[in-house]
Amino acid sequence: VEALAELRSFVATAPPTSELHVAASWAAYFGDPEFALQLLQGISRQQQGIGLGIAVWRPGLRNARTLPAFKDLVRELGLVDYWRATGNWGDFCRPIGEEDFECN
Repeated sequence: VEALAELRSFVATAPPTSELHVAASWAAYFGDPEFALQLLQGISRQQQGIGLGIAVWRPGLRNARTLPAFKDLVRELGLVDYWRATGNWGDFCRPIGEEDFECN
């Protein structure tokens, strides 16, 4: 709990950079996958998502990938459009019908 509080304090004062994906991994490790997704979404919305397409698949973010906000993130990144267009869903996600999908 103390480490997570320190992480939140660090993030609050850190300049917005794509390196915050590392903080997202720590947030997930410390048991706050919602905060991890908030960080990743912030990176995406600031259009500084270089490497973000890789960061979301880190093993430590497994619990974050099960949250509804994760679906929003991969949609924002354009991954769902790519997956549907190519049929290449990779190892972690799969389609459910015409509109939905799931990731693990």
